[in-house]
Amino acid sequence: MIKTKTFTLIFLYFSTTFSYAQQTVNYQMFFETDSFKISAREEIIFSNFIQSLDTVIISQITISGYCDDVGNEAYNKILSEKRAVHTGNLLPVDITKSITPEMIGKGELPSQNDHEIKKLRANNRRVDVTISYTLKEKTSNVIEKIVEKPLEKKLEKRNSPLSDNQKVGDKITLQNILFIGGRHVLLPESYEALDNLTSTLLEKTQYHILILGHICCIGNGQDGIDYDTGINNLSVARAQTIYDYLIVHGINKKRLSYKGMKADYPTGKGAKQDRRVEIEITKIENEQ
Repeated sequence: MIKTKTFTLIFLYFSTTFSYAQQTVNYQMFFETDSFKISAREEIIFSNFIQSLDTVIISQITISGYCDDVGNEAYNKILSEKRAVHTGNLLPVDITKSITPEMIGKGELPSQNDHEIKKLRANNRRVDVTISYTLKEKTSNVIEKIVEKPLEKKLEKRNSPLSDNQKVGDKITLQNILFIGGRHVLLPESYEALDNLTSTLLEKTQYHILILGHICCIGNGQDGIDYDTGINNLSVARAQTIYDYLIVHGINKKRLSYKGMKADYPTGKGAKQDRRVEIEITKIENEQ
């Protein structure tokens, strides 16, 4: 077997802080004609969206209310303000006690007089929520010195996610694979676990795996919205992120596949545990 070399880390005490650039995410909710309250179902969806941001630090929230162009303009301005305020009141106390959301009533939006007018007016009866955030800072008391060592020694120091006696159909949850809420972007602390998985797959070449992406909080067979793309395929996008990472780092793509599992398989241990990635053994090359 060709010996693969890798790098291990020697840690020296030193204080350093990793910081992250500010980013934004947008959310829209829609209202019935002449109403400033959303349905119970929409409240749950909005609550789940806010919960998905538990891995970031929110710095600013702007809530903009709008109306269609039916009715009196002055009345519509007030109605748009009520929609913004109602949405602000749905925010959890742990957020509003440290951040005062900016709630603005923008008033009515014009609709073109054509066959799409009903759709346009429905789209204008909405609230836009814009949230600015940064990733939680990670403070470390170490700096890293890179030393080249054989792969075998690295694996001895870490718990391999795969043993030598796995069977087809076995599922393994990858620990410490974490994503930014509502996105398919990995948090920096995920890379150690991913590198461990990569090293294991380079060593145990007999295994073919299916990467399973899971999300939290959304039921009824729906997938979450990936706020980077606006597409309802968050569990798929997260699984593909792991798939792409493994290929880039030397794993033959013929051994890999991926699939989104939506939120259909909750762990019962809370939202953080539900936002997980699993691998399933699909083939073992040396099987008789």
